[in-house]
Formats: sequence, structure tokens, C-alpha cells
Amino acid sequence: MSKRDRDAEGRPTYAGARDQYGRPRPRGSADALRQRVHPPNEVEEAIRLGADLFDQHRFFEAHELFEHVWKSDEIAGGETRFWKAVTQVCVGFCHVQRGNSDGARSVLARAARVLESDRRVLRNVDGTALAVGARAVYSLLAAHAEADEVQFPRFPRGGQAARKRPKAGERQR
Repeated sequence: MSKRDRDAEGRPTYAGARDQYGRPRPRGSADALRQRVHPPNEVEEAIRLGADLFDQHRFFEAHELFEHVWKSDEIAGGETRFWKAVTQVCVGFCHVQRGNSDGARSVLARAARVLESDRRVLRNVDGTALAVGARAVYSLLAAHAEADEVQFPRFPRGGQAARKRPKAGERQR
């Protein structure tokens, strides 16, 4: 059995070369990721960088930053579902890029359900708009669109004064 790369908490990692969509490449291969993104200490900075990478269609790298946000100690329990779903949208779009339509649809549907049920803006990220984008890509894939036919949405940044949107029957404060 080969020895695996591990992070400080003992979780498996892969520090070797990857292709442009994040797939591991054989040891000794050149790394095709444009740059390795290391999560910053600040959650807000990780969100900003993740959003920028998302808009560049660098979904594998964006997912790594949003996963850092989701698992951060700064994120309260009520926010973890939201950030996990944001991460899953990135993973779903990465599956599209890799040609894995079935995997993409599965992850995108799951993420969209969570974001639609939350109906909120957190840290200037509009979860409802992200769910709409995920559903649009899902629909294209369900209609048998090829990966190069998919138009990915831009990352939905909310306004500076964005607050939680009320659910049906709730009053806005």
C-alpha cells in the first residue's frame, strides 16, 4: 500500500500534479492548474477569491476555497449547509467540464435543493441566484447538452447591504 499525503489534521490530500479540471495526473507529470490556490486565513478573502475563480470557470480551484469556508471555524452552524451547497455547485460544474454529466446532475440537484430551501444571501453571496444557475445547467445536461454547449453563470454576488431573504410567510425585519 502506498503512503498517502495528509494534511495537519491527518486527512488525505493529493499534493501531486493535476490537470486543468483538478484530476490527479501521474507522479512526475507537469501540473496543469494555472496556479495552486492556498486558502487565505480570512473567510471573506476566501469567498472573494473563490468567486473570482468561479467567474474564470476554474471550478476545481473555486471548490477548494469554498470548502475551506464551509469547514472554517468562523462559519456558524446555520451557515454550514449553505457553504457546503455553494461548494457542491462548484463540484457539479467541475464534473461538467470533465464530461461527467450524471455526476454533475446529481450534485447540482442536491446543491440547488439546499440553496432553494435556504433562500438567503450570506456574506454577499446570493444562494437563490446560484440555485437558479445550477438548475439551468442541470436542465441543459438533462437535455443531453455537451459540456462545451453549457453556459456557466457568473458567481452571484449580493449587494453590500444584502440580508437574509424572508421565506414564504416570514416578515422581513
